[in-house]
Amino acid sequence: VPWTPTQLIAMNTLSPEMLAYFWILLEHKSNILICGGTASGKTTLLNALAFFIPPEARVVSLEETREINLPRENWLPSVARTSIGIGKIGEVDLFEILKSSFRQNPDYLIVGEVRGKEAFVLFQGMASGHSSISTMHAESVDTLIRRLETPPISLSPTLINSLDCVAIATHAVAKGHDTRKVKEVVEI
Repeated sequence: VPWTPTQLIAMNTLSPEMLAYFWILLEHKSNILICGGTASGKTTLLNALAFFIPPEARVVSLEETREINLPRENWLPSVARTSIGIGKIGEVDLFEILKSSFRQNPDYLIVGEVRGKEAFVLFQGMASGHSSISTMHAESVDTLIRRLETPPISLSPTLINSLDCVAIATHAVAKGHDTRKVKEVVEI
């Protein structure tokens, strides 16, 4: 069962104002990238933000490891598959799933985590008007931009401009307790 937006507010993961801002972004089909380090709560935040996607909207999600959990009916989840046997027989990678997902005419596209060449297809989708939400390992917006512009991703700055908002999540210790916090929300 995914954490709800109100539960994340109660745990001080983010403020009500941040959450309201994300709600407005999603209502207007903006493109959001949630960044942070390992175990910073990126996927938890992604699942919670998905509550704000209108119920009638068609959502397609793609991931390598099944972590996205959306309590909705109009959702097509996809998971990459490694090869069986010798060679790449039967392999379906995230890049191929992402390319074919645009044929399913999603209102919202959710990619579990962007690491490599699939970023190019994701950002092409953003540029062509497909509202997209994804996560990526980066500790700051500067680090994110460097990762997107250098190999193996190598996106052009024009495509990066398709991104509307970046949320930076962090795993911190506050008053002796492990916490996850959204420390920054940046418009691009």
